[in-house]
Amino acid sequence: MFKRLGYSMRHASTGKVQLPEKYVTEKQYTFLRDIALPVRKYSIDRSLIINWDQTPLQYVPTGQWTMEKTGESKVAINGMADKRNITAVLSVALDGTFLPPQLIYTGLTARSQPTVQFPENFHVTQNAKHWSNEDTMIQFLENIILPYVEQRRTSLNKPDMPALLIFDCFKPHMVQSVVQKMTDNNCIFVKVPENMTDYLQPLDVGINKPVKDFFRNKFCSWYTEQVMGGLEYEELAKLFKSGVALRERHAAWIIDMFNCFQHKREMVVNAFKRVGIPQFLELEDLNDDPFI
Repeated sequence: MFKRLGYSMRHASTGKVQLPEKYVTEKQYTFLRDIALPVRKYSIDRSLIINWDQTPLQYVPTGQWTMEKTGESKVAINGMADKRNITAVLSVALDGTFLPPQLIYTGLTARSQPTVQFPENFHVTQNAKHWSNEDTMIQFLENIILPYVEQRRTSLNKPDMPALLIFDCFKPHMVQSVVQKMTDNNCIFVKVPENMTDYLQPLDVGINKPVKDFFRNKFCSWYTEQVMGGLEYEELAKLFKSGVALRERHAAWIIDMFNCFQHKREMVVNAFKRVGIPQFLELEDLNDDPFI
């Protein structure tokens, strides 16, 4: 029927940049070599090779597919502009560790945070726009990354071993105070080249989507229960308009997500494999640059 009406299944349009294959290959080689050289020089343990990334977690997840007229260049999806979400800063290590998240809520005081009791190793904060900025990045390092790094150094009995941190070109990552905090704590960092996160950032390649799928499945199961339980449309509408009620339920799902993903060590390791990091670390000769 939709086909006769001139409609077809369409994915939401995006601004993703298509990069030349040679450019991608060259950037990938340089990026992997920048990681491998210090790892080899300082014998950095795989548990101290860490990638972090900011990702939005929606209270009401939306799909990426809809019905639209065949041939339309722009495809919008109802609900994708819903700004009721938080920023989660997720981090993973090459040995398969899924670190506790930083959660950034919208608000000026701690009253804007959920009343749910988060695990003590989470870092929960807030600001006016729930965006990661210089202050939250310092807090992230102090409350998530550095305690984990010190714990691993103690466990390895290697107090002077550097940590290698991998992150994208997001501006708050590179402000002077953040760089100084990393340097002061013996952390080396490697940036994912601009427009290359889909190719070279482990979290983007293999973790962020499963995390969002987890929340989508939780939401769909909960929504189905409400409908099957006989909740009227007007009551559902009120529930969706209530940011506080959604925030509390969403917070409980965040705890469920962490409890689930910290046991998915193989999936984390595979995300690093998909960008080529562990394979490159095994190479014997790192000085034979094919692009020189």
